[in-house]
Parts: sequence; C-alpha cells; structure tokens
Amino acid sequence: MEIIETLDIDPEIISEDIKDILYRTGVALEAQKKIDEALKMYDMVCNVDINYKDAFDRSDKLYSRKKG
Repeated sequence: MEIIETLDIDPEIISEDIKDILYRTGVALEAQKKIDEALKMYDMVCNVDINYKDAFDRSDKLYSRKKG
C-alpha cells in the first residue's frame, strides 16, 4: 500500500498491468478487512476503467457495508 501511494500514476494512461496490480492489491486488502485501503485501490481502477473485472461491484459492496 505504501509503495502504491508513492507512485505517480497518471489515470489517463494507466496500463492493463497497473490496473491488474491495483485490482489485486484491492482484493488482498479487502481480504484483510482493510476496507478503506481496498476502496482506494478499486476507486483508482474504476476511475480509469469502470468495467475492469468486478472492481466496481466490489467497491459498491464495500461502500454499502460501510454505510450500514
């Protein structure tokens, strides 16, 4: 997480590899119950490609869980 936060990622030109890394990091953080950190990863992916795998659905589910 710390490494990813230090990267200067341009959302306009994010590669498939970077999206995959962010997505997988989000899944791992979600599994560790680090909801806010996972949401950051999913949001970064969705801001570039809302249809990437199930990132949007995962993000939506986590936001719903936080509210409830």
